[in-house]
Amino acid sequence: MASITPIELSDAERDALYDALAEVKTKHGSLIPDQDAMSHAAAEAIKTHCPSLYDAVAKVASEQSAPALHLRNIPMADKELSSHRRQLRPNAVTNLPSQLRHILAMGLRGIVDEHAVDYEVKPVVVQEIRSDKPHGGRDMHVDHHEASARRDGGRQRFITVACKEGSDERTLVADLDGALAQLNDDQIAQLQEPNFRLINRPFALIQQRDDGHYCLNLDEINMEAIRNLRGVDDAASQALADFISALERVAKQPENGVQLQAGEMLLLDQSRALHATTGHTLENVRGITHVAFKAGDERNPGAMIS
Repeated sequence: MASITPIELSDAERDALYDALAEVKTKHGSLIPDQDAMSHAAAEAIKTHCPSLYDAVAKVASEQSAPALHLRNIPMADKELSSHRRQLRPNAVTNLPSQLRHILAMGLRGIVDEHAVDYEVKPVVVQEIRSDKPHGGRDMHVDHHEASARRDGGRQRFITVACKEGSDERTLVADLDGALAQLNDDQIAQLQEPNFRLINRPFALIQQRDDGHYCLNLDEINMEAIRNLRGVDDAASQALADFISALERVAKQPENGVQLQAGEMLLLDQSRALHATTGHTLENVRGITHVAFKAGDERNPGAMIS
């Protein structure tokens, strides 16, 4: 595995980076349909407002076949972003980190794409680890900014999974397709309908993509939350129970999934939704946001932002 290059931002550089992200958000929104355009716009904003970060990322990308960075002093807590709230969607305090970290991920991808040595770059969608929950519970999220795998010029998008440090529970990560293969058509149909409630909001648990594979129909997945879901009737509840059991069975198969220890992170290939590969341990996870680049070989470097 490649060594991780630390980049420590000063408070002034961190504030300049926030200005860059907010500028992109104001001009373009947080989700541009053309991901290459988003990457370029975000990279240019970082270059203008925080040239030291741009240069540091470009240097690593040009020298390493598998760039791995640890960006320090970039807390994504709401209080750190209060000066930019007016530039973002009203009443979206909880969404501030999500929007800005997506722009940051695209910007880092743009810098790497521009300066990377000749190898297959596989950018990873940015992922925040919320480790300061008041109830102290485990928190695991997966971002689905791109609902399906996208191959373009040899590149393939990845997503990340991470879980909260300080928990002795083991978190299961499973091959979603493998789990659904154990259910019958009626049960899968139940999971695709808005038959489930979480905080009184009805939604469908899964959806089928154009390539025939399934993905979880959630911006953020938390296995604890899935276990706390309630079906609208007995059939939906039974389908959910069987689905969870199938996830757990598949996750115990080494070829399909890996059990995460608290504090560990895995890279997940979106073309095989929730098919776990290998990863490395996160340390000092409080407030960390994770971005990673996976090379075409079997190494799994990453970039941690804290």
